[in-house]
Amino acid sequence: MDTDFSFCPKPPTAISQLPAYNPPASLNISNPCHDDELGIDAPHFPAHTRASKHRTRVSTMSYLERAITDGHAKLTGEGKQQKILYVAVNHTERYADPEEQVRAEFWAELIYRNGYEPARIGVEITVPDRTPSDRADLVVFRDDERKKPYAVIECKADDRF
Repeated sequence: MDTDFSFCPKPPTAISQLPAYNPPASLNISNPCHDDELGIDAPHFPAHTRASKHRTRVSTMSYLERAITDGHAKLTGEGKQQKILYVAVNHTERYADPEEQVRAEFWAELIYRNGYEPARIGVEITVPDRTPSDRADLVVFRDDERKKPYAVIECKADDRF
């Protein structure tokens, strides 16, 4: 992949430092902070992430469960052979790995909490001049062509802190 990371800004140290999602006017959301179905004011999520009549309350699901329900990710297999497919980027990893579970949940959080499009979030992306390895767990891109990185993210399992 010919991605230019030379101008990549210093990565944020917390998810709250990532820019908020600004929905395109074509979504025509009259009040993005009011959820008519639940009858409450709720955090803004893009239209494709809103609750529907056919799902349980959004607040009871983890971000990853929502991503699976919405078809952004798929889990296959069982036990140590369980794998996760990140659908938009057609990338599969071994979900049984604790670090992969952390990455998957954070990936879904980028979609639902911050409003990034799944196709703009790269998984296991080669980053030049990176140590200790040459791949980043997640890269958020500014563009649909995935040539202009915005954030490079490294995930660690809880037991590695």
